[in-house]
Amino acid sequence: MGKGFLSPFSFYDMNDILAEKKEIRRKVKQLKMNLSEDQRQKAEDLIIAQLLADEHISSSKVIAAYWSLPDEMPTHRLIEQLVSAGHDVYLPVIDGETLNFRKYEGADSLSEEKRFGILEPHYGSLMPSDVTFPIIVPGIAFTSDGCRLGRGGGFYDHFLEQKSDSYKIGIAFYCQIFSSLPTDVFDIRMDKVIWG
Repeated sequence: MGKGFLSPFSFYDMNDILAEKKEIRRKVKQLKMNLSEDQRQKAEDLIIAQLLADEHISSSKVIAAYWSLPDEMPTHRLIEQLVSAGHDVYLPVIDGETLNFRKYEGADSLSEEKRFGILEPHYGSLMPSDVTFPIIVPGIAFTSDGCRLGRGGGFYDHFLEQKSDSYKIGIAFYCQIFSSLPTDVFDIRMDKVIWG
């Protein structure tokens, strides 16, 4: 491989992809701000119903999810319902540049992570490394066939690359679903995307 060779994209291709991703993030932010409280509530209800009916979710003792930020598809009620149904739910914890998951032990176990402002479990066991489990994944945008655009930090893509056998479910508002998205070799596809 020659010096300076970039594969599979040229420098200019990568710049185009990054610029397009930035524009989609800007657009989706505005679209989500335009959602009414009623639209958000109906979307959340629909997502919860679909996830609870999913065989990968219902048959798994261990589930990875996320404690939603205000601009994300809400998951707080979903998580409580999963716990009530007997599932062990694990939530992301950022450790430097690495994404780990820690068991959710109730809302009182959460504290704010300083860099991104997400709420993380500050106690509870770490997710077993030898277990295959479904992962409920946040995103800025998705396609119906599994492409995902995240916030740009690469945390989930790096984690999901190591969990290729786990079933990955992206959840979103309908305004976050696109017919196509700019992707590169580092972007991990979802096995299923649901929206409301």
